[in-house]
Amino acid sequence: TAQRDRGRNTGMLVWKVAICLLGTATGARIEEAYVYPRILEERSSDGLKLVSVDGKTTLRLEKASVLADTLLMTSYDENGQMTHTLIQAEEIEKHHYRDRDRHASLMVRDTENGLEMTGMVDAVTRIEPVLTAPRSLDGSLPHRLHTMAAEDLERLKKIATPIKTPMASLLTPSWMWFDPHWLEAKQEVSIISDSEHHKGMTREQICAYVVVLMTAVNMRFDQTSYPTLQFRVVQIVTTTEKEEKSFLHMHNGYVEPEVTLKKMFNFTRQYEVNYPDLFVVLSGRDLATLKNGYLSKGIAGMALVGGACTAYANYAIAEDRGQVYLGVHFVTHELGHSYGCVHDGEGRAEYIPGHRGSQDPDCNPIRGFIMSYLEGGIRKFYFSRCCMQDMRNFLSNQLRSCFENTFSHDIMKMFPNFLPASVTPVSVYCKAKYPDMIGVHHEPDLRMEVNCLVVCSGKNTDGSRRSLVAPAQDGMICDKGKRCIKGQCITG
Repeated sequence: TAQRDRGRNTGMLVWKVAICLLGTATGARIEEAYVYPRILEERSSDGLKLVSVDGKTTLRLEKASVLADTLLMTSYDENGQMTHTLIQAEEIEKHHYRDRDRHASLMVRDTENGLEMTGMVDAVTRIEPVLTAPRSLDGSLPHRLHTMAAEDLERLKKIATPIKTPMASLLTPSWMWFDPHWLEAKQEVSIISDSEHHKGMTREQICAYVVVLMTAVNMRFDQTSYPTLQFRVVQIVTTTEKEEKSFLHMHNGYVEPEVTLKKMFNFTRQYEVNYPDLFVVLSGRDLATLKNGYLSKGIAGMALVGGACTAYANYAIAEDRGQVYLGVHFVTHELGHSYGCVHDGEGRAEYIPGHRGSQDPDCNPIRGFIMSYLEGGIRKFYFSRCCMQDMRNFLSNQLRSCFENTFSHDIMKMFPNFLPASVTPVSVYCKAKYPDMIGVHHEPDLRMEVNCLVVCSGKNTDGSRRSLVAPAQDGMICDKGKRCIKGQCITG
């Protein structure tokens, strides 16, 4: 993680790099167990899906969403050619659930093999189906629980290294705008997954993985208020080793995050037509810093304090090795920095107007909140009062553009002929829109379609027929020579 201060006389920006140490994370004890989860109640009186994981633990699952309505997938081939694919969030998130109380984030599918659950049962336990193991007597599909011993949170220690760069004038807006009545600030995030992070994963698998991870991160921000800070993933970029040479700074096989963040600006210029509030690199490699010839290998992530919504500083990197959601805490910690938090126990960041820092006794690092480097038990899931105050203050200093979800609109500018309906058949859209119906299909109705509406038909669980009307996707043909754009049937 990194912090910034403005030089008193030079007007130069000083970054103080605060490093998260991993300690023995790679040697953490992993326990495994086989369980047979089953649905207790498809929909309870309060609308939740009740699932028994092992006969002892019951999850109260609610539908969850962390993606923008249209997700931009960006990938590269062996020649460095960039390819964009638009994906409707409903296709990915129709099986996505969470349990706020247990910090669970899961994909739950009722398949021909039986109930399949993939993701996080709680903050330290993940679950996955085992298709090759014997079933239970009632035919339930076995799942493997991986429970990691309590992480050694001594790894979140810091080292401060001053770095000067001429960015000060870009980091504080010349005028402020903020609506204090806003209850939620949705921030658009582009996830960049390096080649080691998504190694061996299909496009669908990396999408589902990011959804589970970022939902777990979002739940840690549920406690923020006025506004509640939440993140929407608008883009997932999967890079190859060839592209990574232009932004990942390597040293003896380790990623050096400080230089990497500096190189991110030039790398992300290729996405400037659609620019998010924050870029987050998820790396499957070890991070390390180099200082005076000494390589410190215990780094978990790095970000700029107050860097979000700033074109030259809205970058963060977090280690997430092994595809087991180890990065949830690190991503949360770095996002805290990006939105104005220093480490608990540290003073104010003078370059952020109204910043108070985290030196109040309630925010002592010994209490072990998210922005502390010490273990705090249950408090490790929560931000300190000082941090929440500084996040609220940071948002109050931002320009209107920080709160406008412009990424999806920019996608239409980038790809005027590459709209959602061009990559998602209407029948697939209907199935994603209404996953609880049986035999869902698109029923053509010209009278509806000229008004940019589609009819999706199927059957209820009792066999009765059901038809529902849904808004058409952008790009759907609605009449001769016309397409639906933002609910209007227009020529184009």
